Amino acid sequence: MEIDVAFGDFDPVVELTAKRIQERDAPERPWELLPRRTQAQRTHRAKRRLNTIAVDLMSVDMLRQSDPDSEVISWLASINELLKQA
Repeated sequence: MEIDVAFGDFDPVVELTAKRIQERDAPERPWELLPRRTQAQRTHRAKRRLNTIAVDLMSVDMLRQSDPDSEVISWLASINELLKQA
């Protein structure tokens, strides 16, 4: 199931995503009324999902647009070199 999450460059995307999933899956239980532990668990789950789904969907052009200084690409190249040495 897809959700739409609107966010800016400096917004807490993981938390916003967790809140939207909560609204979709259990609208009768508002995010603000969930215990902190439950919020943390749902945020952690959303982060795992984003780290797999969103990354798989990101193209090189999208990465360049969000990282104009190529910092992330540099990290990935460094990791690649380290893995070749291992």
